[in-house]
Amino acid sequence: MLTRTHTALFAVLAALVLILMAACGGGQSTAPTQAGSTAVSGSGVTQAPSHSSDQLGSAAVSAVELERIAHQVFQGSHAEECYARGRSTCPVTDRLAARLSQLTAPPASGPGPVAPFCRCQNGATSMSVTTEPTRDGGIAHVTLNYGSSFQSKIDLIVVRADSRALVDDTQCTGGGQSTSLYAAQLTGCTAPMSASCTGSGPASASFGSPESLPQSGPPPIASASVSGDSFTVNFRSGTPQFEVTRQSTASFTRDASGQPITLPGSAGVKITLRGFRGDRSNLSSVPQSMSSTGSLLRQVTAIGDSEGVVSWAAGLSSPGCTNVTASGSTLTFHFVPMAQN
Repeated sequence: MLTRTHTALFAVLAALVLILMAACGGGQSTAPTQAGSTAVSGSGVTQAPSHSSDQLGSAAVSAVELERIAHQVFQGSHAEECYARGRSTCPVTDRLAARLSQLTAPPASGPGPVAPFCRCQNGATSMSVTTEPTRDGGIAHVTLNYGSSFQSKIDLIVVRADSRALVDDTQCTGGGQSTSLYAAQLTGCTAPMSASCTGSGPASASFGSPESLPQSGPPPIASASVSGDSFTVNFRSGTPQFEVTRQSTASFTRDASGQPITLPGSAGVKITLRGFRGDRSNLSSVPQSMSSTGSLLRQVTAIGDSEGVVSWAAGLSSPGCTNVTASGSTLTFHFVPMAQN
């Protein structure tokens, strides 16, 4: 029979054996952490996997690629637009392709649609490109020159889509979202190379005085027409004195009657020609109103023919002015946008 002393000694030995077994691996095992799994720290806070610094800006498009895309959009010596040859040759997103199809649909009447990338009617004479890679893609800043008088500055907004670099929008350089290709009314990006716009001009020597103009026969204004953002007036001989007045609305007043008239657009220009006879009609050979699908010019309407003064009102999609060229017996008023402060 064990004594009380022996019993206590046995209990101590048994406890020692249990302690030794636990120290040798008798406790619970820990599962290995798999690569890429979320680790949990001793505090119980979840730690997200860290991203390497070289992943930042991975959507950026290189300068070389941006320039290549610009020359894909504007091809050849006259910067012909790629969409004229179909979607397959045009590096654009599906969203932009849908917008281009809408803009190039033939109108029910009037002049044909403008070229959507340059927002113009005629091809450029030269082109230059500067590039700006961004975090989300890049911008190709394109300058299209039209002779020595006008140029268009257009930004091609490039994004990554399905691992490809594609144009998703265009804006007038420095114009922001209000000049986006998705805007309800397109804003022209063309401006004169010189900062000043034409405000007035004298009559040519061959135009003559009102007294020298015939009282009968064909009127001195032979024809008038609009094309894109230009308004052209042809005369029988020479060109008259002219004045151009800008205004912040497309609301005008007819010269003789004082009757108000509002044209399409949000801004306007009044063109006044002087030096005609006041005892005959000077507008009988020209249309009284002409609509345009230009990016800036919306409509030109005759609003005056009285006391030797002829006037037209022009409705514009945004604030603009005119750069006027006189050649022989022709005056051409090129409507160009102005910066909005």
